[in-house]
Amino acid sequence: ADKVAKDRADLVAQAKAHVAEHPSDFVWIVLDGPRASSSVDGRVRVSYTGGVGAHRADKFICDFLRMARFRGDLGRIEVRTNDKDFKKEVKRIFAS
Repeated sequence: ADKVAKDRADLVAQAKAHVAEHPSDFVWIVLDGPRASSSVDGRVRVSYTGGVGAHRADKFICDFLRMARFRGDLGRIEVRTNDKDFKKEVKRIFAS
């Protein structure tokens, strides 16, 4: 994201601050984790992918973006990341 978080708690705090300033936004944070789970606090959702292997969160997000593209909903979505390779894939999906 644009800001650097010290840890996951700081990332969630930044997300909560964002939605407080932007009442029409929702934030969905997707992280790799060994067990699939999700929690929602107001307009902030935190999901863990479950499973094993590299880049699970990236794949999860890209699958979601592909579905949103087919539904015509990509215009409502913004992805923030500092990962250059993941950012390239996101741009490719948005350009399709």
